[in-house]
Amino acid sequence: QEKNDEEVAFATFKTWCTQEDARLKTEVAKNTESIELLSAEIGKLTTEIRTHGERIATLSQEVAGHEASVKAEEAQREKD
Repeated sequence: QEKNDEEVAFATFKTWCTQEDARLKTEVAKNTESIELLSAEIGKLTTEIRTHGERIATLSQEVAGHEASVKAEEAQREKD
């Protein structure tokens, strides 16, 4: 009887292991795909951030130039 109980317990455990192995392999494949997609998205967004940062720097320089022009014009009006 004890041997039979052990065989049943082992068969149950072996079945569970086989099912878990298949489930985990599917989960790993799914998560690997998610990681690849997210890594691509991160790369794209990093490029966008760099581009936007460069554009902000350019616009900041333009604003500073315009502000300097306004101050110069105001100073000229004060003299006139």
